[in-house]
Amino acid sequence: MFGSGKTLSSFKVGDKVTVRAPSDRSFSHDGSHGTVVTIDTKRVHVKMDKAAFEHNDGEVANFLPGDLEPGHVGTPRNSDRMNEAFTAMKLAPAPTSWPWR
Repeated sequence: MFGSGKTLSSFKVGDKVTVRAPSDRSFSHDGSHGTVVTIDTKRVHVKMDKAAFEHNDGEVANFLPGDLEPGHVGTPRNSDRMNEAFTAMKLAPAPTSWPWR
């Protein structure tokens, strides 16, 4: 997410943020909700309030400013995302005809 326009000055301690596909590390925090705890010379340190995986709750991780979105956006837990996807599939209307007929 280089060139996203977000800089270190875009954030301040106490801001609520959502992690979006970290550009320089694994995607295990993608979608996590957190709070800015400190700001370094190049990175923003975020305490995970509701991480993508429960075992990461409370962890402090650092991110480039372009990897963060202001506010808590979307569903953070991967398990909740999967449940929403299965519910949407169950509620979708069944096809009335098949393409091979």
